[in-house]
Amino acid sequence: MRPPIAGKPAPAELPKGSGSQGSDAQTSDNGLKWEKISSVKPAAGIDAIYSLRITQARRATAYRDAEFIRLLTIAQDHDSTYGKK
Repeated sequence: MRPPIAGKPAPAELPKGSGSQGSDAQTSDNGLKWEKISSVKPAAGIDAIYSLRITQARRATAYRDAEFIRLLTIAQDHDSTYGKK
């Protein structure tokens, strides 16, 4: 579920399997999972900063700007920092 923006409705979700992937690709899509980082005060004009996984080993920080996700940082190897699970 996407976090809401104050005063704006959340954008409509795309139907499952409606991406640019071919028919051989996995059609199951659980959506984007991002977590709000409450320990960081965002800059003026940004409601909140979020952490999201972009590959198995990498995470990024981002914020929502209307219909867009603006990436702020991409960590090289998130799991090596905290140890493998």
